[in-house]
Amino acid sequence: MNSSSSTRLRRRRPPRRNPSRIPLLDELKSAETASAAIDRFTAAERHEQDYPACSALLYRLARGRAFPEVDDLLGFVRSRRIRCRDTLFNALIAHYEADKLQLAEALFRQSAAAGIRPNAVSYNILIKGRLRMGGWKSAHEMFDEMLHRRVHPSEITYNILIGFLSRQGSLDRAMALKDEMVRRGLRPNAVTYALLMEGLCLTGKYDSAKKMMFDMEYWGCKVKLVNYGVLITDRAKKGSFDEAWALVNDLKKRKYRPDVIIYGIFINYLCAEGRVDEAYKMFVDMQLGGLKPNAALYRMMIDGLCRAQDFERGIGVLNAMLLSKHCPRAETFSCMIVGLCGKGKVADAHFLLVEMEKRKIGLDYDGWSALIHAICEEHRNGIKLLIELVSNIASK
Repeated sequence: MNSSSSTRLRRRRPPRRNPSRIPLLDELKSAETASAAIDRFTAAERHEQDYPACSALLYRLARGRAFPEVDDLLGFVRSRRIRCRDTLFNALIAHYEADKLQLAEALFRQSAAAGIRPNAVSYNILIKGRLRMGGWKSAHEMFDEMLHRRVHPSEITYNILIGFLSRQGSLDRAMALKDEMVRRGLRPNAVTYALLMEGLCLTGKYDSAKKMMFDMEYWGCKVKLVNYGVLITDRAKKGSFDEAWALVNDLKKRKYRPDVIIYGIFINYLCAEGRVDEAYKMFVDMQLGGLKPNAALYRMMIDGLCRAQDFERGIGVLNAMLLSKHCPRAETFSCMIVGLCGKGKVADAHFLLVEMEKRKIGLDYDGWSALIHAICEEHRNGIKLLIELVSNIASK
């Protein structure tokens, strides 16, 4: 065999094996209730009660706000000397912070006992929580502690602080923090400038915000959709839709494509102005262009159609929302049912009531009152039909 025709023999790589599933983890995640998951974990063999199982159960309990049970399980983890990762504690702290900041901070202090060194992610969560609950002074104390413990702030840390100051109208202090970022070797990003621009817009300095956006690239930061979103929001909020659309044309020239958030800004404020037909056209055009509405955008459109008493198009959008696996709010369901009943469309109202029951969403007094009145108006034997309706729902 000559060299020109010879081929190198290659070792055959064994086929990749899919990682084997761990039955206990699947059972903990699929258990109907948190208590059922705890019972399954307790009944497991000692060797199965390892870090993956503990972390899966901790996530499950934290998501369900079962904080006493989380504390008990953390005690179990410490007693077994199971080594945890910082990502687990960060996730738990985030769940605590959403409801109980003091417990989040207590858990943060406990993480040191588990051998976890504090990092920027955990401090960011707590700083954000303190800003939400206690204001600037309390949050800055946590920031000072972060520096004292030689934990390096990240761009996200500064963006959290800058965003708070900008929304409070303290633009000089926000700009000073941006300069401090640079001194620490951090580069302000598009979000940093968007937060500063938002502060300028809130204080009536739209032109300064627009100038900041166009100056960004001179400062080494590329303009992104989030920056355009700030300016478009300000113009749409003030009813200057022509100016807002001119900004969309400008971003298209930069080879950006308006996303769901940009369309949502227009749809939200057009509906608020009573220009629901224009909002609906934009909602349809967006989808024809290949964008899929998110849950928030569906809700905006349905609520706008409800306010305009356009329940025929409203139920069409709501049905599309259900098909896309998003769920309307209870208030949206109720508003639609009241409106449909007012137009004599009891069958459509019944459809929505069944969908609510599937999702375990209760109908309020106004909804039930409208439904009962519509059934009794439409049929002489309305009470009998109503009893059948309730029986049908109860059997599903």
